[in-house]
Amino acid sequence: MLPELGTGVADWECRILPGYSFEAPFEHDRFSIGYNCIFDGERLDPEAETGQGEGWEPAIRGLPGAEPGLRNRYPATHFLMPAMLPPPHRTKLSSGKVRSLQLISKKDATLVPVTEVAADDLVVANWTALILDQKSLVIPPETRVRILVDLGKYFCTELSIRLGPSTGATVSVRWAESLFEDTDFVIKGRRELVDGKFFFGIGDTFLAANTRPTECNSIFWRAGRYLQIEVETQDVPLTIERFDLHETRYP
Repeated sequence: MLPELGTGVADWECRILPGYSFEAPFEHDRFSIGYNCIFDGERLDPEAETGQGEGWEPAIRGLPGAEPGLRNRYPATHFLMPAMLPPPHRTKLSSGKVRSLQLISKKDATLVPVTEVAADDLVVANWTALILDQKSLVIPPETRVRILVDLGKYFCTELSIRLGPSTGATVSVRWAESLFEDTDFVIKGRRELVDGKFFFGIGDTFLAANTRPTECNSIFWRAGRYLQIEVETQDVPLTIERFDLHETRYP
């Protein structure tokens, strides 16, 4: 390894990145699945990913690392071990079927049952092209729409999304293993059925910037068979320029 890449050797710099906030996905703590992330496109700093922009400061050196097999009696020490796992597999996800597309009026549509849609619907075809073929999609002004995508089986994925400029537009992406038959979100029933059931899952929310594109990569992988996308626009349209899913797992 190059000496410059060793922690404590190179002149590392760091800064706080604006535009990221987090919320608990549940009111209880039964699942250790991490927090939902909210990406605020107006506050995100695209220069930061390349080390540009203002506010960079020298990193503070922390505690030294130690190989635990040799130095396991030292308190308050970072124990370091070589990675034993191979690099994760990552490939473009090319499966998915739109099972539901609904215009909704409620801000929180969690308690609105899913209605399955005909597969030959033109709007459904446009959403399928966005997800599978990377075709852009325009959402009209003053629209609140919910799309349910069935990936066919359980996947672990990473999401990359690019939104065109828009005022007040949001895109929420949630994952779930199955839909629920009850509004207490306990009974799942047959996993392949969606009509009349309720969706409840975890995921992230993307807020479009007003004057520039918003490009975000999920900071943590998400998992499930079903993917729900909720889009809300205000008085101007929103273009989803890219919606790119990659399967990630260990080989």
